[in-house]
Amino acid sequence: MFGLPGGNYTYSLMLEGCPEPVTGTMNVVPYQETGNTVEVIPNCGSFDLYLQHQSNSATTFTGFWLQRYDENLGLWVHPGTGASGGDDVGYFNAILLNNGTTNYSLPYTGQFRVVKRFSVYGHGSSNNTCYTVLYEFTFTGAPQIEAAYGFPCDNGLAEVIVVANGVEPLTYQITSKNGQPFVVDNGTSNVFTGLEKAVYNFRVTDNCGNLVNVLYDVSVLEFIEIEAGSICNGQPVQLWLPEFTFLLYEWYKSDDPDTILSTSHTLNISSFNPETDSGLYIVHVESVTPGSCIDTLLEYNAIGTALPQAGNDVETALCGLGNVLNLSVYLSGDYDAGGYWQDAAFTGALNGSMLNTALLNPGSYVFYYTVAQCDVTDTAQITLHLLENDNYPVVLEGKCTGDSYIISIINMEDIGATQQIEWQGPGGYSHTGNDYFIDVTGLPEGEYSAEVINADGCTSQAASWFERTDCTMPRGISPNGDEFNNNFDLSNFDVKYLVIFNRYGLKVYEANNYIDEWHGQSDKGELPTGTYYYMVSLEDGTQRTGWVYLQREVK
Repeated sequence: MFGLPGGNYTYSLMLEGCPEPVTGTMNVVPYQETGNTVEVIPNCGSFDLYLQHQSNSATTFTGFWLQRYDENLGLWVHPGTGASGGDDVGYFNAILLNNGTTNYSLPYTGQFRVVKRFSVYGHGSSNNTCYTVLYEFTFTGAPQIEAAYGFPCDNGLAEVIVVANGVEPLTYQITSKNGQPFVVDNGTSNVFTGLEKAVYNFRVTDNCGNLVNVLYDVSVLEFIEIEAGSICNGQPVQLWLPEFTFLLYEWYKSDDPDTILSTSHTLNISSFNPETDSGLYIVHVESVTPGSCIDTLLEYNAIGTALPQAGNDVETALCGLGNVLNLSVYLSGDYDAGGYWQDAAFTGALNGSMLNTALLNPGSYVFYYTVAQCDVTDTAQITLHLLENDNYPVVLEGKCTGDSYIISIINMEDIGATQQIEWQGPGGYSHTGNDYFIDVTGLPEGEYSAEVINADGCTSQAASWFERTDCTMPRGISPNGDEFNNNFDLSNFDVKYLVIFNRYGLKVYEANNYIDEWHGQSDKGELPTGTYYYMVSLEDGTQRTGWVYLQREVK
């Protein structure tokens, strides 16, 4: 498979003739470069190129190539023939370079690049060809002035350091000042002293007789500055200045000036500790050239950056296809924002962090969130198991619990854990949370519903009609056939046993699992108008006692 981030993987495959799949583990090692040195050595009419590159890619299918950029075509071409070859790199449009040695006498000029071409495993049995640019440079055949640094002196004059390369020895001159002839022959020294603030033409000549001219306004030239690579906590850190043999360097920290940390043009910190290594660093730069005024302090404030964190690996199930999901909601633990997402299966359903499940079939999918910082990456694996909605049953029941009328989902053991339960009822009643029961005491009768989202994201719902939501025992009944208050209605209570006595204490009625069957009768027939006393035993073990008045219709 192609495009997998580094890490340990478990795989499963079905072999022909085997009843069960074969599983195993493998470690995917990401591509890493452990060394890359490219040096261009100028000659008269040509250049040599030293290449030393190390990585963990297979060497069998690896090649290193030199190409030249053709500005007219807008393409990278063969340095000699000018032939182009589309996106591929090979003998037709490039020169093969030898790695680990010097490639001599390349008689070309222009803008060049060194390209590494190598193969990695693709999907199935095919290979994928990869390209990476190792180095870009320009060679004109003449010396090149790369930079110039100015340093103002206290007497109003200035010193200028010219940085150039070419076939040595190089000689340095000034040929004009503010457009007028003005000659300073500096020999092989690249440091000009005692210059007034003006525009000078600096000339550098190589040993082949080639020369280059550059105009510099001394009044605006800046002095060298401290540079630094990535400053990452726990990683090696380097601060540096251009290296000149005529300069002395002394590095120290502002809060400890007596401790000299380095006397070269670089300061190396083996493992940056933000507690002890953060702060202001100072380098004292002084010239050993007689008569030079260069003697100054340069500063750099070093602040560490934490290594990247992508968070925890997550595996979860989701029910129902068709929605657009933001995968960022599945990031957990300590993670940095601003990373990038990858679809391991290249489904085409992922755009940034947004996953369109309408483009997917039920199954398992792996996505990677990668954060890159400080030349280091960290990756979290998000595994989604997309399921079809199974419309599991939801069973509602309403009854009195104490003095409260509770509607509950009574099959929660079958449903299991839930993400959300949304309740709806008459009169605009609504409740959303994760509660499997609601208290509706005294609310209007009508249809109450519950929509449940289980732990896998599958949704199911149920609705039932509830006529009474109060939990008071009836104080009287009038069994006259008018369909109102005819029975001693205890349907809201989970009654295990009911017994009714007359005013003399004689039992006139009893029933197990009572609902609403008593309408003023005994086993002898209809009972007369009067007050009767009851004792109710509920399924929860509690008891209730009280009285009920039986009103007979007067004839």
